[in-house]
Amino acid sequence: MGAGAALALLAASVAWAAGPGPTRVTLPSGAVYAVEVPQTKEARERGLMFRPRLAPRTGMLFVFPAVDRHAIWMKNCLIALDLVWLDDDKRVVAIEAGAPPCAKDPCPLYEPPIPSRYFLELPAGAIQAEGLAVGKVIRF
Repeated sequence: MGAGAALALLAASVAWAAGPGPTRVTLPSGAVYAVEVPQTKEARERGLMFRPRLAPRTGMLFVFPAVDRHAIWMKNCLIALDLVWLDDDKRVVAIEAGAPPCAKDPCPLYEPPIPSRYFLELPAGAIQAEGLAVGKVIRF
């Protein structure tokens, strides 16, 4: 297999693991973000690692199989991110604005004070720009 074919295969497998296409997330401000939804455990573990940037109004939405206190780290992330945890009703239960990248261990863990079902990663600054706060509801 040539290098071009291998790269195409890798790109296709990454796209499949992230899902069939972006999901629309509507924030309380009315802003709509196109977010990836990782479909496999491996894709969830990789998250936004190694990405040099995020386009405006994009991000990643994690859908966990069970409600829990899902801890997140910024290992191998290259950009700062805003972190948002949501409960079963898609209500914001915790936020962390501008979590910095972490290039080497030990990386800090970010954990919500109460259980959540969903976790949303947005470009740093989105929480402030969109007026996100605990108690607000996000639609998707």
